[in-house]
Amino acid sequence: MQDPSSVFNQIQTDFAPEANSPEPVASDNKRKQQILAVATDVFAECGFRNTDVEEIAKRLGIGKGTIYRQFPTKQELFYGCVDEAMRSLHVFLAERTKHTNDPIERIKEGIRTTLQFFDEHPQLIELLMQERSEFRDRQRPTYHVHKEKTIEAWQHLLSLAMQEGRIRAMPVERITGLISNLLYGTVFNHYFCGRGETLSSYAEPWIDILLKGIEPNKGNH
Repeated sequence: MQDPSSVFNQIQTDFAPEANSPEPVASDNKRKQQILAVATDVFAECGFRNTDVEEIAKRLGIGKGTIYRQFPTKQELFYGCVDEAMRSLHVFLAERTKHTNDPIERIKEGIRTTLQFFDEHPQLIELLMQERSEFRDRQRPTYHVHKEKTIEAWQHLLSLAMQEGRIRAMPVERITGLISNLLYGTVFNHYFCGRGETLSSYAEPWIDILLKGIEPNKGNH
């Protein structure tokens, strides 16, 4: 079986910005990242339909033409923002989980890191919701596309934990599907309800129930 660490390191490489690019390319990439950062905030504040590219350009101190050279339409700009959001999440995940090879600890850290990321970037939740409401004809939401790119690494971790006898044997797809649904369900529900707690405050209770279940330990009775 492939070492999970190598899979996660490849994820980090795949999603990371290009390094050592020629100066014109590097400068172009920097401008693109600046546009995406500001556009993300404007889309989150105003919604896709009410966003004027002129406002994005104004905040950046550039002309609209500069934006349209990178993103020919407002829709492509929006897709670029959502894609960049998920790319950033997976780079953050790979960086934060690379320091341990223990499969259970890596899964725990992955849950903590995902919740922390959306605590720090709530505007990205808004963009994911707008994507579903504004572009229902899009066959696969962005977060599904990115999830498919990284799911293999998490399934490797679960398979390793099963081999070590640390979790019950079952199809790994069932576990990754459950964790993904619970994570994103928690993120969206928290955003809708506007609760005072941080998303990160759910991490430890969530991990405890996930790994230990809700039935009492029969060995203690």
